Amino acid sequence: RAIAQPLRAMAFALLVSALASFFILVDWQFAKPWIISWHTQKELMSLVRSHASEIKTGDAIILGGITRYARWAPVADGTWDFQNLVRVALNNPTINANVVTERLHIDNDALVDRSGTLILGVYPFKQMILYSPWRSQWLRVSTRQEFIERATQLGWAIAP
Repeated sequence: RAIAQPLRAMAFALLVSALASFFILVDWQFAKPWIISWHTQKELMSLVRSHASEIKTGDAIILGGITRYARWAPVADGTWDFQNLVRVALNNPTINANVVTERLHIDNDALVDRSGTLILGVYPFKQMILYSPWRSQWLRVSTRQEFIERATQLGWAIAP
């Protein structure tokens, strides 16, 4: 009986240690996409800052050719992610920004981010920068036709 008590305590301690180790390993695995997302966002911020002298008040920056998610962790999924990242990086709340998604549509004078009847953003062609980190291209456009040509060259699919 005197021996059973320490054995029970040791078995319990081993069980708790095994469970804690298991949960730590699982947590590390679940954290990886968030780590990748944060590192990618930091790189995007750095790249945007490196082009700060080329960005004017009111410009619209359209990011394409990237993976919007690292597994389930968003990198830059839309205007709510990328626009805020750009505004913080440049300390300029007048800059508009978005990511190429299936929601973007070409209008007469602007690119429109639309979800059903809800308009999430309007990005005029006359003051637009296209950015493709994958191709290391930073292109200023000023017309609808120029946007279509450059977007096609970059391999972006935008709905008319």
